[in-house]
Amino acid sequence: MTEHHLSSTFRPVEIVESGWSIHQVARVQKRRSRQHEYRGGVAILTRDETGLHVKQTRVMDGSSASPHQAVSWKISSDTLAHPFHITGMYMSPSEGMVEEFFQTLAKQNNLPPNEPHVYAGDNNSHVGEEIEAHLSSQEISKLPERVGDDKHPPEPPQMPFLDSDRPSSKQRGRVFLKMLEKTHHVILNGRFEPKNSPTPYTWQQNEKASIVDYNTISKEHFHLVKSCTVIPRSSRKSRSTPKPPTDHNPILLLVAMPTVDNSQEEPAQQEYIQRPPRTQYHSARLKYNNVLQKFKTIMEGKSEEGAERLKALKLDLTQGKIDADQYADSAKTILVSIIQHAAQTTLGQIDSRDRLARDDGPERQPDSEEALKTTKYSSNDPEIKNAKSRLQAA
Repeated sequence: MTEHHLSSTFRPVEIVESGWSIHQVARVQKRRSRQHEYRGGVAILTRDETGLHVKQTRVMDGSSASPHQAVSWKISSDTLAHPFHITGMYMSPSEGMVEEFFQTLAKQNNLPPNEPHVYAGDNNSHVGEEIEAHLSSQEISKLPERVGDDKHPPEPPQMPFLDSDRPSSKQRGRVFLKMLEKTHHVILNGRFEPKNSPTPYTWQQNEKASIVDYNTISKEHFHLVKSCTVIPRSSRKSRSTPKPPTDHNPILLLVAMPTVDNSQEEPAQQEYIQRPPRTQYHSARLKYNNVLQKFKTIMEGKSEEGAERLKALKLDLTQGKIDADQYADSAKTILVSIIQHAAQTTLGQIDSRDRLARDDGPERQPDSEEALKTTKYSSNDPEIKNAKSRLQAA
């Protein structure tokens, strides 16, 4: 899997003729760029002789006017007992919509429990040496210790909601860790390096270095991982050119997937059907006037931005760059992302795993019993219904 600067339909001759297949998504075209025609994208290459079947699902790319890219690949074959999934990701360091991007990535993890899922790519985030919050002390003791980049820690856990159009790598790191907590994924690179090895940096440029690329897998499937190491860049003497071909170091991940032959002892499993969890927010918090006003302000600001993106999308449709179905899907993604951003920023998301999810108000739960009585409310209250109606009509 790799980043690229190609269109989503271009297939390099040297790759095809050497017996490889490439599946990719791309970002929008650049204007007047001599170095790269496209702003970047994510691709996966598979050897034809392996007999792998790859089903690609575009999650976010240039066709949806997204500044970031994400794509999911379902990989299967006649010899594998179960399919496995890879979600490739690239997060632009100079764009916003960070929380929306990681929320979208988290939704890709809704898969059958016997099908491993790996997140891989460059999300330009710093997490330092922080341990994933969902791991218990017993689970931590069973996992290899991760060697991280202690010079680039994430923002503290109490970091407020992002309201910047260009969050820092520390802020992106904190949101990334929240996604790992929700999906029960653990970071793999840094856990399998030889003893006394230097920090496994994934990005190096002159004298600067950090870890911004990650491979992750759920803790339930960690036992399938045999190794995950960062390949250091070659020395100057072994290069054909003075400069390295890229400022990123590759990550080599080895996963031992069960095959048909060695999985016959496994109990037969019924067909797994599960609906994706519905994203829900504490809409009742709109009762509070300060929350309602902030929600409306964010909606108005994001609507102006969304209108420009819809205008560009309409132009692509008119020029035949996308078809009507792509236009409809992309327009829906833009509109939903605006609403979700406003709701996530002001209302807070209800954890679908918590059936007793409660609302503690805009800041904290009332201390006294009397105060608690005054803040009890119902979504059927006329005041809240009127507020919702006004927002829907806006």
